[in-house]
Amino acid sequence: MGIFDFIKRKNDGHGQSEKQGESFSFTLNGKTTTISLENAKIAQQALSAYENKDYKTALELYSKLIVLEPTAHQYYQFRGTVYEDMRNDPMAQKDFEKSIELNPENSTSLYRIAMVYHRKSDIDKAIEYLRKAYAVTTKNDDKLGVEFGYKDIMGKSYNNILMVHRRLIVYNLANFLIQKNQINEGMPLLDELIKYCPTYAYPYYSKALYYCQNNRAEEALPYAQKAAQYGHPKAQSLIMFIKQMKSQTTTMEDRYTKMIKNASINPFNITCDPNLQNQQNLPNLTSVFEQELNNLYSKLESMGNVPKEMLVQMASGYAFNLVESYYNNAGYVPKNSLDQILEQVYKAMQQTGFRTAFGSFDDFKYNCYYGYLNN
Repeated sequence: MGIFDFIKRKNDGHGQSEKQGESFSFTLNGKTTTISLENAKIAQQALSAYENKDYKTALELYSKLIVLEPTAHQYYQFRGTVYEDMRNDPMAQKDFEKSIELNPENSTSLYRIAMVYHRKSDIDKAIEYLRKAYAVTTKNDDKLGVEFGYKDIMGKSYNNILMVHRRLIVYNLANFLIQKNQINEGMPLLDELIKYCPTYAYPYYSKALYYCQNNRAEEALPYAQKAAQYGHPKAQSLIMFIKQMKSQTTTMEDRYTKMIKNASINPFNITCDPNLQNQQNLPNLTSVFEQELNNLYSKLESMGNVPKEMLVQMASGYAFNLVESYYNNAGYVPKNSLDQILEQVYKAMQQTGFRTAFGSFDDFKYNCYYGYLNN
């Protein structure tokens, strides 16, 4: 697709575009730009060179356009994309930064610089720029499936030079947030993608993978099956793994099951009995736990410096009260419900001052199980 095709698409009702004497005006990435007819021809040549993977020529032509129009943000975006495809991230980053400086709402450059930071393993910086890109696209487009007139452009090529589809921005933002254990923000973005792009395989796969990694095979399977239905290349392998995982759960005992069965004291009557296991997932109360833990931490902080030992004791005590409440109502605590309670509390802790209390979820879980079975 050439720049003239792009301008024509805009003129067909997807944006502003008109010929004014010897120049064209069009809107790209939320900003209206006017370019001369001569420069548009050079841009067409540069784009053709890029599409033919003649990166040397594309760089020369985009550099020429930047000299002719040094404030045209789109040429820095285009040249940065060429550098990106050449795997020259330092030069790509400079061009994307300049493009964003000239147009802070250039969602494509915001996305691309986020990917540069991701390749540098700076996930926090990648999330920062993806959040900005998401905010821009949300403002300019209220449907994930349509972005500036294009419905399927990302399906046509790995790296389209003109724009990045909003769904790709949302998908990567969701995945990076989940990687950083910011589940409460990341998972709703995947749900948003599924709502607006119901045939897009990747959010289904990401949800299946997350549930699988957290030993929630029952929840993982339907999402993996949807991912396979809509063509994710790794979905069938994941389905096989989940089914194997489900069959193993009934025959294999993890160390916590063994702790329960071998415990001489079990005051909460924690049970692994399949007939007593809670077959329904508990409601997600992570946000409630987060608020209560924040309040608890504020009280601790008001008394001065809070030692780690105090954080460990208070976090464990908070979880203890929740489990005690369950026991007082039911007379026993199913192991799967206990695990869900601890998982939600730990996720909530990560958004509060208690995040440093334990090195990992397994540390927290072991501490709690040991306490519940030895008191």
